Amino acid sequence: MDSLIWSANLAVHGIEINPKDIDVLTDSKEITKIKSVLKEYEKKLFSYGEKGLFKSYLAEYKINKIKVEIMADFEVKRKNKWISLSDRLNNLNIIKLNGVEIPVSSLDEQLKGYKKLGRDKDKLKIKLIEDFLIKCK
Repeated sequence: MDSLIWSANLAVHGIEINPKDIDVLTDSKEITKIKSVLKEYEKKLFSYGEKGLFKSYLAEYKINKIKVEIMADFEVKRKNKWISLSDRLNNLNIIKLNGVEIPVSSLDEQLKGYKKLGRDKDKLKIKLIEDFLIKCK
């Protein structure tokens, strides 16, 4: 199963954030199916690579002017060690939005992910998640 991640995931959970794109986490077994379903929207073919803190198969699509990035076998570099995020696909939540069931990572998992990255640009998202979780208790 696939899952929304990063800011689109936060928005679906109800956190007030305006995602610039939609990021989807999957595994390499799903690549063929995704390529088939989204072929007409394809902007960048799936390729495996490393960019800064990230390593994964990556493809890019443009759907109704919205950039959609699909990441498979996604890993994050932390303290010179690669950490897989594929475990997020094992324990997904489902949120219904306008009658559509959307698989998402829990906010706790998302929070751990941002903290693992350790980037300054994620500090606002970390605070948004922490504040939202406090408000929901």
